[in-house]
Amino acid sequence: MDLRVKRTKTAIQNTFKEMITTTDIHKITVKSLTDKAMINRKTFYLHYETIEDLIREFIDEITENYIKATDELPQGRSHEVANRLFFEYFSNQEEYVQRILCYPAYNELCNTIFDKAYLHALSDDHPYRKFSKEKQNIIKTYYCSTTLDIYRQWIKDGKKMSIDEIVELSNQLICYGVTSI
Repeated sequence: MDLRVKRTKTAIQNTFKEMITTTDIHKITVKSLTDKAMINRKTFYLHYETIEDLIREFIDEITENYIKATDELPQGRSHEVANRLFFEYFSNQEEYVQRILCYPAYNELCNTIFDKAYLHALSDDHPYRKFSKEKQNIIKTYYCSTTLDIYRQWIKDGKKMSIDEIVELSNQLICYGVTSI
């Protein structure tokens, strides 16, 4: 790849990451992005057809990297192990990923990440495969929304609990319920 092309694409991506941390997704336009990146709109269109293509590329990359991390876990892993990976993995991501996971304007993108990750998990010898599609949907909703809401609150509270504390508490709540504490 030509060095100028690479630099331009990197400028677009870095500007987009920066804008995610400060701007609602629906307010990010090609014009606002190209103005901030100090490139011509035509230059943007040499790399992406639409802003949605750029967004899709980011979501696919986040999802693929998370799936790679989950694939390194042993088969038949416990919920506790998967939950620890979730907290450790996402707490170490760049600020723009935190924003996608935690900021309400980005819920749709966040849901896309976890829907794809969950579908990938089902392709393995997953214990929930034996259930009907409807039950799988309820299990996924419970598991994803509960884990994500706990994670969001932990981020909102400034990560004041250690990673070990939040993982232990979330595992206890998700697996055994509030009466277990």
